[in-house]
Amino acid sequence: MRKTGKKHNTKPSPDDVVIEVTEDDYRREVKSGVNESHSLKPGRHVFRRGGFKARHPDFDGKNTTVKVQVNIRLDRDIVEHFKERAKSTDAAKYETEINNALRSLIDSEKARRPRLRSVG
Repeated sequence: MRKTGKKHNTKPSPDDVVIEVTEDDYRREVKSGVNESHSLKPGRHVFRRGGFKARHPDFDGKNTTVKVQVNIRLDRDIVEHFKERAKSTDAAKYETEINNALRSLIDSEKARRPRLRSVG
């Protein structure tokens, strides 16, 4: 697959990414194990780069949960505990299990805090 600047009937905008997929490209993708429904079919494909805010004006990124990569040191038995839990068929990855345990701790602390009423 290659990006191309070939002239076609419609001129792509600077925000467009144009990918030409040949029959050989398609066969090579499928042969490498990519599911046919996930592989681009032969032909010209135009994708729009950027413009997320224009397409989603109501999106509030500040109130969206974002995962942040961190590097922390934990006791071996803690990590082993969560890795064992993650081996269960219905369990999430051990990192998610640790995240869920921390979230549960935070939520229970918030629930125990006394709520002060304003007087006046």
